[in-house]
Amino acid sequence: MSFSRIQLRIGLTCFVLGLLLSASAVAQEVVAGSDSLELTMEPAKARGAARDSWLGKDKFQHFFASAFLTGVGYFVAREPFERSQETSTYLGGGFAIGIGAGKEIYDLKSPEGHASVKDFVADLLGAGVTILMISLF
Repeated sequence: MSFSRIQLRIGLTCFVLGLLLSASAVAQEVVAGSDSLELTMEPAKARGAARDSWLGKDKFQHFFASAFLTGVGYFVAREPFERSQETSTYLGGGFAIGIGAGKEIYDLKSPEGHASVKDFVADLLGAGVTILMISLF
């Protein structure tokens, strides 16, 4: 299995964006004055819907997770299953959007979760940007 230059560029771009997201999350914790940089699993309902900002850290996580899943879905459909670029793009986007929708449905039904339209919009944007990148190359 060989990788084309385009696939390597897309992979490297996703990797760099992931690193930037991680650095951003750490920087937000430091600026907020947190004594420790440990992650908390505080339920979204406990945080309150008022903290569901369009530019919140979780929106970036939704965006990049969806972008990553779109890329993975594309790559799996394209390489091992030898689908066309168009079919692979649709499969990758559908894979990511399906997982994002499933997560929001789970949050809607779960007592610990908080379904958010903003989270799903971030999922759609992540998949859409990745689809656009794949289509341009």
